Amino acid sequence: MEKSKIAHIISHTHWDREWYLNSKYTNEWLVPFFESLFDMMEKEPEYRFVLDGQTSMIEDYLEQLEQQGKDVDWYKQKIKQYASSKRLVVGPYYLQPDWQLISEEAIVRNLMIGFKTASEFGEPMQVGWLLDNFGQISQAPQIHKQFGMFGLFVWRGVEMDPNDLNSEFAWESPDGTVMPGVYFLSSYRNAMRLAEYQGMMQERVENEVKKIFPFATTPNVLLMNGYDQEMVPDDIIPNIQNGKMDFEDFRVIQSTPEDYMRAVLSHAPALKKLKGALYSGRFISVFPGILSSRMYLKIQNDICQNELSKYAEPLQTILWCNGGEYQAAKLDKSWKVLLKNHPHDSICGVSIDDVHTDMETRFDESYCISNGLVNESLRIFAGNVDTVKYPDALFSIIVFNTMATERNGMAVIRIENKPDLIFKDSHGNLIPGQKDENCTVKIYLKEIPALGYTTLFAFPAEKARNEEIFDENDRLIVDETAGTIENRFVKVEINENGTLNVFDKLNDMIYSGIASFEDGADAGDEYNYSYPEKDRVFTSINKKAEIVFDEKGPLRALVRVKLVLDLPEGLSGESGIRSEKLRRMPVITWITLESNNPVIKFKTKVLNTVKNHRFRVLFPTGIKSDVSFAETQFDVVQRKIIPDGFDNSTIPENVRRIIIGAREPKPITTFPQRTFVALSDGKTGAAVFNRGLPEYEIIKEKSTIAITLFRGINWITRDDLKTRIGDAGPAICVPDAQCLREMEFNYAFYSHRGNYEDGKVLPHADKFNTGIISVKTDIHKGTLPGMLQLARVDDSTGCIKVSAVKRSEDGKGIIIRLFNSSCHEISSGIKFSSKIRGAYHCDLNERITGEVGRINGDTLDISVKPRKIMTLKVEIPLTNKINNANDSLLEIYRDELAEACDFKDYQAVELITREEIQREEERALALEKEFEARENALEEYKKNNSNQKEKDEWKKGCNKLQLDVETCRRASLEARLSVLLIRKKAIENNIVEVASKEKEIQAIEDEITAIGYKLNGARVSKRVYEYIADIGSPFT
Repeated sequence: MEKSKIAHIISHTHWDREWYLNSKYTNEWLVPFFESLFDMMEKEPEYRFVLDGQTSMIEDYLEQLEQQGKDVDWYKQKIKQYASSKRLVVGPYYLQPDWQLISEEAIVRNLMIGFKTASEFGEPMQVGWLLDNFGQISQAPQIHKQFGMFGLFVWRGVEMDPNDLNSEFAWESPDGTVMPGVYFLSSYRNAMRLAEYQGMMQERVENEVKKIFPFATTPNVLLMNGYDQEMVPDDIIPNIQNGKMDFEDFRVIQSTPEDYMRAVLSHAPALKKLKGALYSGRFISVFPGILSSRMYLKIQNDICQNELSKYAEPLQTILWCNGGEYQAAKLDKSWKVLLKNHPHDSICGVSIDDVHTDMETRFDESYCISNGLVNESLRIFAGNVDTVKYPDALFSIIVFNTMATERNGMAVIRIENKPDLIFKDSHGNLIPGQKDENCTVKIYLKEIPALGYTTLFAFPAEKARNEEIFDENDRLIVDETAGTIENRFVKVEINENGTLNVFDKLNDMIYSGIASFEDGADAGDEYNYSYPEKDRVFTSINKKAEIVFDEKGPLRALVRVKLVLDLPEGLSGESGIRSEKLRRMPVITWITLESNNPVIKFKTKVLNTVKNHRFRVLFPTGIKSDVSFAETQFDVVQRKIIPDGFDNSTIPENVRRIIIGAREPKPITTFPQRTFVALSDGKTGAAVFNRGLPEYEIIKEKSTIAITLFRGINWITRDDLKTRIGDAGPAICVPDAQCLREMEFNYAFYSHRGNYEDGKVLPHADKFNTGIISVKTDIHKGTLPGMLQLARVDDSTGCIKVSAVKRSEDGKGIIIRLFNSSCHEISSGIKFSSKIRGAYHCDLNERITGEVGRINGDTLDISVKPRKIMTLKVEIPLTNKINNANDSLLEIYRDELAEACDFKDYQAVELITREEIQREEERALALEKEFEARENALEEYKKNNSNQKEKDEWKKGCNKLQLDVETCRRASLEARLSVLLIRKKAIENNIVEVASKEKEIQAIEDEITAIGYKLNGARVSKRVYEYIADIGSPFT
């Protein structure tokens, strides 16, 4: 009788490029790994293997071969041989990022590069492989669908009724795209190292199948044959071929993700539907603390992403359309360097310090490339724009807008030793300006062309009186005595403690005491915030601030607020109580209000001087609402302020057996965001914008929006958290995660009418995140006009956001990518600088899917369905106006000049103390002794029960004791690695003196190499014995 049930074994590795070791160590492991893989492929012609969904493994491997002087082309052909026959499954991603912490364009480029590099060797895998990222974004199905994929495999974030749990489901994006999903119910390692323990292989397979078949929607179940950094592929084929391991009621085969998905779909199962973002830690942790761990990394990442997608690519595209060179190779390199910082263990900030030091180097490299392209583009423009409109002008200012929508805004330049000036535009209109004591000039422009620029001209003030230029709408009212600033939108009162009272004139709303600071203890780790046994929360509410009006209008007011908070130096003792000893932490905030802008901007600089705490800024709104709205990647997500609770005591025993990883015991209340979070009662609303601050929480009291600025912690993981159950990662000390450094945070407050759509929150947040660039240059002839606009997206709703403007990959057109954040269809027009030759709809991989039907000369009429991501490829005539050789004097200014602050009077606690090093050494020694004791206990058990070897109970006892040994082995190696890493850091920071720093560090790195390899093996062994020890456990 033919067996209808099938157990599919997928052989794979999950390759953490950097985590408890940085990539210089793990990349070396790729050479023996691929050698083992090739040997397996040669030995077993039917063997198939999944390369973790990321092509960077191949790239890193080939780089290692090149460093070793090997014949790289020969190995490339070897990979191509196996990938082209689909025995080696490659792609679809370049790397395995955390999707919640990177931009929508970073997600798209990761897939584009992944598809491109995978296609060099074979066909990219056609299913998504979301193996270990910490929560899933709402648009993941639509994104994968637009890359031509037909299914998704997911682990973290999924939640269903535990009494109605399935291993397959239908996942729907907000636009209505539905994709079949496979849920790694029993993790991605439930059949790891089967063949290595052959005597138990059959029993393990039967045990796992019995555990997970009750949750299957078809006669297929998934066995995942691999784990993190699996160095030797498991030789399962001899044990299962020709039906060797078939059971009475099911067959066992080796499979691939695509084959498994097809097998499931062939039965057309009725799948329960999950909608939108998946962010539950009930069954497996999503580690919400990663949103704020090492916040400095998130901010640097945001800066680098924006420099690429908001400045470099648009400027390069405008340049190319006017005859300049589009430097695609440099842009690609900048993206690839940046993407190497996006794997989940990297961007989440949950690795050892050395990993994150490497990341900062890569951020610098990526930024230098993209910023270099920005400055080069601006130099070429400045040299080619004709500025002789007014030959008697002192100088000209070319003001650039890289957004795809027309905008207003403030141009900022610096003028040394110049008299008062007035400014004219190309039409001769007088433009309001404001000169401050620090020699900066602010110039307000009502209209700056989209994807283009306009030119201003400076004249001595005696030609006209600057005051006569202003009308009432252009002028701020500043009353330094009363401590108020106001424009036609809002009146802001600065309180003695530095908080603000804001009166929204248009909507008759008052907000009291916004922008206070809150500091509480953090007894957590890099993965999870955790409150201590007893906390002491400090706020700025009862502090007296030093308040200085640095700029007093009429175009811009800038108020400097300095606070000094006295905070506990850290946590004391095992109980995690905040220490009694206090230390001063300075906090300086610059508050900006512009004459024609309802948005109140904040720039806060902090020198963090203390440890183990969470620092947040609070905005009490008083708005009654049960939900918040936050921008995420290609979407605006609605979330309940108080999530639905759950009772874990009701989880059936058969479910408990398969949810083996770390979990959050209570519903999560801190959530991810991109550029804003908003509250609304339907009539009025309030939003807080941010730059690179991805964590928010809505506190029910006064409907307060809390934005996390940073957390200070000192462990990758701890085992005593109140906010997490179970094992999250290695217990390694990470002093740099305390963030004892100077940091800058940018955020803003916006009061508006109605909900986020009515108040046009999305475009306001986008403008806050996209600065104006001003180039001061001389008067010279040129081939480009004084005003230029490449393309303009017209959207009266404020619900369409453009995420990309770039040259198409084939070099033939302009790519404009946008999305509709609303729940209704929007008609829009895109006006170009010349007649459109051709316009096409594309998928996210820039493959043409159809022509755009409505073209009216230079205008493209489009209709964007609700929550839809739309990519357009437009071809227009290219001009040849650019003369790259034309060079002129120029100075480049962003819309905000850096604010200086001096923290020399403040001192942080020591990064590492000798006592901490000693305690860590003692911990390592204690664990090493315990490991030895566990090994002895196992040997004693075997010796004393030698006559029982054939009995099941004896085997179970051995297995459980072996698990104890492997658990302790792993813990002791983690502790020893921790000792080496903090000693190395202490030497690098001159905390510990040695005869030769270079020799000592080299010796430590040699030890790290050896310990790291052992730890990798210990991690694998522990996980294997978790499954072996589970054999024979009771289940229902």
